[in-house]
Amino acid sequence: MSAGHHPLGSSTLARRAACPGSYAAEIPFADLPDEETDDTRAGNARHAAARAGLEDQSRRLALLADLPTDDRPIVEAWWRYWDGKVTDAAKILAAGAETRVALSGDRFGTCDGWMLWRDHQGRTVLTVADLKGQPPGRARYNLQAADYAAGLCDAHKIGHGARVELAIISRAGIDEHAFDPDEFTGRVREIESVITAAKADNAERRPGDHCGHCRAADTCDARRAVAARTAGLLACLSDPVGFLSSLAPDQRTATLDSLMLATDRLSEAVDAIKAKIRDGALDVPCYRLTQTTRQDWRNATEARVSILMLAQSKGIDAEEVTPLISASKAAQIFGKQSVEALTERKPGTPSVRRSKGAA
Repeated sequence: MSAGHHPLGSSTLARRAACPGSYAAEIPFADLPDEETDDTRAGNARHAAARAGLEDQSRRLALLADLPTDDRPIVEAWWRYWDGKVTDAAKILAAGAETRVALSGDRFGTCDGWMLWRDHQGRTVLTVADLKGQPPGRARYNLQAADYAAGLCDAHKIGHGARVELAIISRAGIDEHAFDPDEFTGRVREIESVITAAKADNAERRPGDHCGHCRAADTCDARRAVAARTAGLLACLSDPVGFLSSLAPDQRTATLDSLMLATDRLSEAVDAIKAKIRDGALDVPCYRLTQTTRQDWRNATEARVSILMLAQSKGIDAEEVTPLISASKAAQIFGKQSVEALTERKPGTPSVRRSKGAA
């Protein structure tokens, strides 16, 4: 990685968690400079404006004027957040933006903004903010912000009895989560497990949306294999007969075998999901339970005697109706009117259906 980013730094943790093998895959590209994209340029401009406006409030209007219209709200939200947090400058112990942070295991990262002060109860308050695009409700699960906080807590000896706040400031709003450093142990262990998995020999590569941020994406065999399988699947779905005809005979057999197995597995998966929805153990938006009924015997013993008598009167082999057949099957053999008095509607297994018109 370039001097500005550690290969296991805070900003890479989400990608390492999604694809542990990406760490080793990116090592050959470690000395290459960071590729400057439109997104990185826009991000750097946001960070620079936010930092400058924090240091000198009189420049804020001019700084906003230099930013794209869509980026102005997030920078303004960042300033409002800090202004609301600390009203007495004398209480600020330290402040920073674009601050290099020492992390565990000789790692380092660059935190978009942090501030340390004493609150009215005399506790040390560390707030870590991040100019990202995540929606509210996700800050407490953000590994990058958690890693920053862990590094800063260690550097400033913030321990038991203090208060740490993580905040993700985005266009969608501000998500803030406060906790005692003692409660932070689980997040630190989660970060350590991600790093351990990434450093493991033959760490698994798991292609996905995160590949767009990986330097090794263009040379990744796992990603190519997924792309090839996806292309083949799309071709099969769009023209199944034509796709199968394009394969060698032995490949046709293997492909059809795979499709048959996949069909069975998918059916089993759908049945398992529906069972959990029926049990109330799984909530799937837009899917609801519809109560159903079925035609069944009023009394099985009486029905068995009556069916055997009907079979005898019509010269039907008793083996065809023994043991007791279903009410619907009896109606097909003897006629609906012949068995109607013996049956009634009973509750059936609720049907899981998608709500009509649901998005």
